[in-house]
Amino acid sequence: MTTATTTVDDGGDDTPNFHPDISSHHLNREQKRHPEALALGVSDGARTIGIGTTKFRELIRSGELRSVRIGRRVVVPRSELDAYLDRLLANGVQS
Repeated sequence: MTTATTTVDDGGDDTPNFHPDISSHHLNREQKRHPEALALGVSDGARTIGIGTTKFRELIRSGELRSVRIGRRVVVPRSELDAYLDRLLANGVQS
């Protein structure tokens, strides 16, 4: 009996495809290459807290999430994502 194996191209980096920390499974290539990034763009930030990019941009526009503009790019510090989630928990907000 032959067992088929599948190799996944992970973009050529040396990051193993299996991670014991289940949350790292959802990290994109940029986050795998730069896990120490202090700020995340809209797509990465939204993915990190589990919402869509439209909602993420809405939170930035409303001031609920503070952001920084660097050139043409808008980024949100990781610490701001943590603070936002802490505020939601403190206020008992549920979706």
